[in-house]
Amino acid sequence: MTGAVVIDRERLLKLLSLLDSDQDGEALAAARKAASMLRDAGLGWDDALGLGGGSPKKWSHALDLSGQYLAELRRRVAAERQLEQWRRLAQTYQLEAQRARAGLAAPAVDAASDNAGHPLLDQLLHDNRLSPSARARVESIATWFRRSKMLTHAEESDLESLARGLNKAA
Repeated sequence: MTGAVVIDRERLLKLLSLLDSDQDGEALAAARKAASMLRDAGLGWDDALGLGGGSPKKWSHALDLSGQYLAELRRRVAAERQLEQWRRLAQTYQLEAQRARAGLAAPAVDAASDNAGHPLLDQLLHDNRLSPSARARVESIATWFRRSKMLTHAEESDLESLARGLNKAA
């Protein structure tokens, strides 16, 4: 007689309840026996957990929520940083336009109040030769650095290239 082996549901449930045992050997033996029962019946864990039968999501995808959460968190932080940088740039251009209309010079940087706690950031923040757009970029990076005490690779690269450009101009 051919056909799939029928699983004893009660036995499988008992084996699954043993997975919570404080005895590692007992839990491991129960897991292996449950996996063996499923394999003999031609079933996978998705079928045993009721997620089989053409369901587009597998149980293993449901367990990957932490990875999905971290990826979404990283995406949102990056988007927030980018938004802050664009806001700072827009604000800088608005102030520059207002000063130009009023015939005012750009304000001097107050060295004591503008420290970020990072040597390259502090150097660039105190350099009056920065263009308004470069200053906005440095200030937005400094804002994030003050909060997180970390720089991304792209931010470090931007700061280094700005510093090299100023050193060449000197």
